[in-house]
Amino acid sequence: MLDRAVAKTGYLAGDAFTFADINILPMLFYVNRFEEGKGLLAGAKNLSAYMERHFAREELQEVHTPGPGSRPDEQPSGCHPRWQPSSSFSSSS
Repeated sequence: MLDRAVAKTGYLAGDAFTFADINILPMLFYVNRFEEGKGLLAGAKNLSAYMERHFAREELQEVHTPGPGSRPDEQPSGCHPRWQPSSSFSSSS
């Protein structure tokens, strides 16, 4: 369903980057961290390209995913993994 949704324009809703894209990208990030999720995403060519393209956005390069605490100053250095715009999001993974 998501694969078809991003196929035409490269965005989840409409023809521009919207809150819909901002909302779904963290979920896709975590789905891709599990073997089962990687398998599902590997079969979704358009969605894999969507993820690759949007995770490479400059705006996401400085975003940290939440770690085991809510505040960065309460956590050890390096606790927050960064969004990675790498081939790990492509369908060849």
